[in-house]
Amino acid sequence: MGSSEIQVLDDAIRQSVQTIRSASSLAAQDIPFSRTLSQDLSQHLDFTSDRLKRLADEMLQLVSSSERKPNSSESSVFRKDWKGYSNKLDNIFEVVEHMFDRLNTQDPTIEAKENMLHLDSEVHDMEAANALARSRIIKPQQFFKTKIDNSESAPFKPKLTSKPHALKSFEESCNLRSGADTEFGKDPDYFPHPYEYEIDTLEYPESVLEISEPKKPKDWTSTSAIWVETESDLSQMVSDLSSQTEIAVDLEHHDYRSYLGIVCLMQISSREKDWIIDTLKLRDSLVVLNEIFANPNIVKVFHGAFMDIIWLQRDLGLYVVSLFDTYHASKKLGLPRFSLAYLLENYANFKTSKKYQLADWRMRPLSGPMLSYARSDTHFLLYVYDQLRNQLLSSGSQKMKEVLHESRQVAKRRFEFTRFRPTSVSGSKVSCPIMAPNAKEPYSSIMNQFNLPNHTRPIVEALYLWRDAKAKECDESVRYVMPNQLLVNFSLLALPVDKETILRNPYITDQVRNSVDELVTLLNSVMQQVSDSDWALVDNWHGSPEGGKLSSEESLSAQKIASIFETAVTEHTKALQKAFEFAEGSQLLGREDIGSVCAISFDLSNRQPIYHLDDEFRERTKKLESNLTNFSSPTPESTTLQSEQDHIQNDHLEKAEVKSIVAPKKLLDNDDEIISLRKRNPNRNVEARNIAQDDVLHYSDSTILGQAKAATKKDKKTKRSFDPNSVDDDGPQPAKRLRRMNPGKSLTFSSHKKR
Repeated sequence: MGSSEIQVLDDAIRQSVQTIRSASSLAAQDIPFSRTLSQDLSQHLDFTSDRLKRLADEMLQLVSSSERKPNSSESSVFRKDWKGYSNKLDNIFEVVEHMFDRLNTQDPTIEAKENMLHLDSEVHDMEAANALARSRIIKPQQFFKTKIDNSESAPFKPKLTSKPHALKSFEESCNLRSGADTEFGKDPDYFPHPYEYEIDTLEYPESVLEISEPKKPKDWTSTSAIWVETESDLSQMVSDLSSQTEIAVDLEHHDYRSYLGIVCLMQISSREKDWIIDTLKLRDSLVVLNEIFANPNIVKVFHGAFMDIIWLQRDLGLYVVSLFDTYHASKKLGLPRFSLAYLLENYANFKTSKKYQLADWRMRPLSGPMLSYARSDTHFLLYVYDQLRNQLLSSGSQKMKEVLHESRQVAKRRFEFTRFRPTSVSGSKVSCPIMAPNAKEPYSSIMNQFNLPNHTRPIVEALYLWRDAKAKECDESVRYVMPNQLLVNFSLLALPVDKETILRNPYITDQVRNSVDELVTLLNSVMQQVSDSDWALVDNWHGSPEGGKLSSEESLSAQKIASIFETAVTEHTKALQKAFEFAEGSQLLGREDIGSVCAISFDLSNRQPIYHLDDEFRERTKKLESNLTNFSSPTPESTTLQSEQDHIQNDHLEKAEVKSIVAPKKLLDNDDEIISLRKRNPNRNVEARNIAQDDVLHYSDSTILGQAKAATKKDKKTKRSFDPNSVDDDGPQPAKRLRRMNPGKSLTFSSHKKR
């Protein structure tokens, strides 16, 4: 590159940077308002906008791989949201990045990468136009010969009228069976997988267990797929496939505008040809493919057939025998990634694009880019299978046996309606439309995901069931009817709920808007029931004779609770005081250690105390009663010792005088407040001077409601070891277990990220 070219490049970069800065600054201004202030400014902005559009059109022509200039309709589509221009710029940046990589990287495989086929190079020019010009699609379910039934009135019955390549007869395989007895009860009745016995019994062809030279597929650029949408096309395809020994199969599925989902496309490739089948038009005719799919002598190669097997039997009545899943092969070989894109790039030198992975495959006619994407999923798959098979066999026969075993387990998966799902779906290889971890409370996952309080559970359940019923009725997915975020927002509303509250929600959907009256009635009804049940629970706590809500005079205010506690404590303080004085003056109880805590709770409704004593305290109480029966006057010697001890302990008793208790000035969560009386051991130095005698019980340092004793100067200066009987020293504490928050874009996301 010459100096003049470098100078031009530097000038272009400098001007581009300045343009981007100016555009960003301009975007931050209120342009529509500025237009109203000056007519000249408005005209100048219109002129500049038209000039930019013309320059953008010229840029599209310069970077286009074809000589065709974008027509007026395409340009108008691009100008609406500039998506077409942004896609072109992304393409340019990718090319520039690739060129820099070539200059800066000495990769020995760079030549192979340069020769790699790219799906994007063919389809990028039409992507924006197709995406923006796509019209609203009419639901294809309306044209199905056999209408979809979401009632779940009976277990799913296989869509078979015959059973090709059977070891067990059709009648024997498709009879209704009784559900198994489990620890949770009896499972619902079900129709078994009709080919389960054949999948387990029939052997794979010998070619699967032999190392052979991989067969390269037909040239990608010079061949095309055969579109199959008529009965005659289907018959011709079945005839061609019957002579094959291996075929590759893949499906394209749509589940946003359907409750169960629908198979929109099937791709099948042999060594010579590719077929793309319109499963929307031929939905009721494709059962004839069981002649191929159930044939054990034809290996069916899938990648990640976990859900494909379910969709085939649910929509088309197809079952697969001799399945080889390249996903399990890649896992057994320990590859860095297990995706089909990785296998195509590393084994077939083809770089696909996943931009159409979630495309709406109900579109008809399909665009060229979408057809290319669908065809690429199976065109190279047999070539990939050849190489994976050789690697597995080269590593020993055990790995191949394990891959075939896993493939059999996938092929035996069975579809079932949610209502008839067994208790355990993991061991039985059953898939249902709603695979909730808790079948009895499928909405519990929403509660956990959004950290909803427990009192919203009845509301979430009602909304969940309403959404599911509405989705079945309209044959829509539950997330189309009411996304989870919308359901959560509704569950947190307060009484009363009105139309305006629902309609101003930012996540509102057409189904919710059309059923707003029904939702208002449902929410108000459920919330009122929850409110009534809460009041009934409160009435049960306080023994309300009428069983209704408490009046304002009867409501438990903070002042009333404080008064109740003060009265209850006052009634029993005298008795407690006498017990403390008796314990201090008792030779039997002076040093007896009967436990660190004595707890008393008050029943507010009956105005009676409840004493909570541990077993050791009860035994020593019995001992006390027994000793008091035979109690005699103390000897003079013991009287002297008792006097010395009383002098010391009375000093502590004055500091720990029993006080009247007043509840805090706020509404307590629990009406049965617990009053805890704690005590500390006497001064250790005094104990060392005392002669050996019976232990004496001390209540001198007892405090009320867990009040800690003020630290003395000696305690502050001297670091004490852990005292298990201390009030102000709780000792070593276990590590607090951090509550795991739900990751995601929620209020808890920031705190979760910091941890």
